[in-house]
Order: sequence, then C-alpha cells, then structure tokens
Amino acid sequence: MYIDSHPLSDTINLFHYYKKLTERSLSQLNSSQIHTPIKPEISSIAVLMKHLAGNQISRWTHFRSEDGEKWESLSIPPGKTDEYNRKKYKENHPES
Repeated sequence: MYIDSHPLSDTINLFHYYKKLTERSLSQLNSSQIHTPIKPEISSIAVLMKHLAGNQISRWTHFRSEDGEKWESLSIPPGKTDEYNRKKYKENHPES
C-alpha cells in the first residue's frame, strides 16, 4: 500500500471494479442460465449471488460497532438484485 493511499477510496474503487466485472459477466447470460443450477447438487448463480449479497450486507452493516454475522434473512426476487440492493442500502443509509 502506498503512503498516500486512502483506504476508503481504495475500497470504493475496488468495489466498483468488481461490480462492473460482475455486470459484464452476467450480461452474457440469460435469466434461465442465471437461475438454473448446472447440476442438482450445485447452487445456481442466482443463489450464489444471494448468499454473497447477504454476506456483504452482514459484514458491512454496523461494522465499526459489531462483529460477525447478523443473520438477517435476505430474499432477492429473480432479476431484482440491483433494485433490491439499492432499496436495502437506502433503508440502512437514510441520509444518502
């Protein structure tokens, strides 16, 4: 890490990089491919994304004062991930 580096802006930039990478990857698939498991014993991409989103919400919600899992239920309707995340963010950050 550089001495002049700013951890918050670095984190935000990295988030945007991975968000764009994810969006580009998903744009190559149709809804059926996202929601259908490749094999019965493997979760679909949609289920994996739901779990990843839940982990991120849990990890970053009140991260300065709490540690560990928050175990809130996370239910994302198919095809509504961005919309759901924006709504959830606004609920947790009313000042934004």
